[in-house]
Amino acid sequence: MSPIGERGIEWVITAVEVFLILSLVSFLAMLYARWKLNRFEERYTQKRDRFVDLLRRRDYKRIYADDNLELFALSSAIGEMALVDVEEKARILKEVVYFHQLDRRLRELYDKSFFVTTKIFILSHMAQLYSENLKPLFKSILDNPTDKTRKEYAIYGVAVAARMSNDLKYIWEMVNQLRQNDSVSMKFCEFVARVALESCHRTEAHKFFYDELLNHAVSPGTYAFIDATGDERFFSFYHHLLKLYRWFSSDDKTTIYIIRALRNMMAKSCNIVEEKYRSDNVLIRINIARAWPDICAEFPLSEIIFYLFDGNFYVRKNTLLSLHRLGIRKKDVIRILREEGDSIQHIQTMLPQLELLEYKEIPIR
Repeated sequence: MSPIGERGIEWVITAVEVFLILSLVSFLAMLYARWKLNRFEERYTQKRDRFVDLLRRRDYKRIYADDNLELFALSSAIGEMALVDVEEKARILKEVVYFHQLDRRLRELYDKSFFVTTKIFILSHMAQLYSENLKPLFKSILDNPTDKTRKEYAIYGVAVAARMSNDLKYIWEMVNQLRQNDSVSMKFCEFVARVALESCHRTEAHKFFYDELLNHAVSPGTYAFIDATGDERFFSFYHHLLKLYRWFSSDDKTTIYIIRALRNMMAKSCNIVEEKYRSDNVLIRINIARAWPDICAEFPLSEIIFYLFDGNFYVRKNTLLSLHRLGIRKKDVIRILREEGDSIQHIQTMLPQLELLEYKEIPIR
């Protein structure tokens, strides 16, 4: 074999050896990175759970955040306390967030970070701190072009830190803008609106409803805040919902959201059922079929029962479920139909679905 051929073989062997060495180094580096990440997650979880326990016991003096791991863990623990009342949030803000300067330290890390993924990670922790000092950052993110994930964390951060009616107005405007661009889901907007209502002082929230929602045309932001009131804790917004219905009753979507909210807050309104149960909008009929036992149990059964003849399957399904929930059985429906002068032939066509009322649970999917 010529010297050139021997040299070529040596080069090939050397290249293979280098490739194998680099592959081994890469594999070991990957194993090390994975071990380090698992270790970080384990320590992060342990510290977060400890901080959550201390926050729940209001043992603020034993809380500390000396390094970045503890900084992130403590921020996450504060996020776990999102359902506490406004007074408790103010206490945590003063005794923990401001005392340990969590907002300032996370903001510094955010400004120094170069990678987008790192910025998003830090932003997700800043969004949980209730700190008004971070509102300018969140608003600058929302007011300028950036990725969807950062916008979602930013508007959530504003909602968590909401205190005054102007905060709710800003969120309402941003929801309208984001929905116009179709950059976030309506479900996410409803979630943000509920977080904002929970965070805001109740008198300021009522001021926002009266000054803004009742004085502007309905919009995605309006729908989101109507949905947010659908909870027993927000029963005081009941009269605002009735006013919105009176002013915007011609808007079917507003009616649907109000029916859902009234049902969820366990409020009554026979007026809406009486006016809308014969609506041409099938979604309104579906929601009335589902909600009437809760918002107007005294509505005549003879009227509701005719939903069983509706052309839409979901209207019929929800009517059966509501009748069953009230303990109304097949014989009761047949008696009412006969009293209303229904023919025997018509009643017989109803028997298969009326049989479902005899089950302990209606097997409808």
